[in-house]
Amino acid sequence: MRASWPDIQTEARRLSRLAFPVIIGNLGFVLLGVTDTFFAGEVSEQVLAAVALGNIISFSMLMFGQGVLRGLDPFFTQAHGARDTGSGRLILSPRSRARSGARC
Repeated sequence: MRASWPDIQTEARRLSRLAFPVIIGNLGFVLLGVTDTFFAGEVSEQVLAAVALGNIISFSMLMFGQGVLRGLDPFFTQAHGARDTGSGRLILSPRSRARSGARC
């Protein structure tokens, strides 16, 4: 079965409403790094290098966290579809986080 154009438009609107805060957050993070780089470049080369390194490290940690959360999405979606509220709690329980090595 092929989706009709109004269905695609409706889904695109819904998806963009969900994605908008994520886009703004990521854009803000990038702009923060650009601003830090701009001002640190006025001080010295060493400060600029330190800020660039810090930006790379913080961006890497942010991407790791987003990857972990995106990896958990299928589990939450499946539990929500099955109306199983206990599974969602089990995924986020301290014992399961300790087994996986995740820290919150």
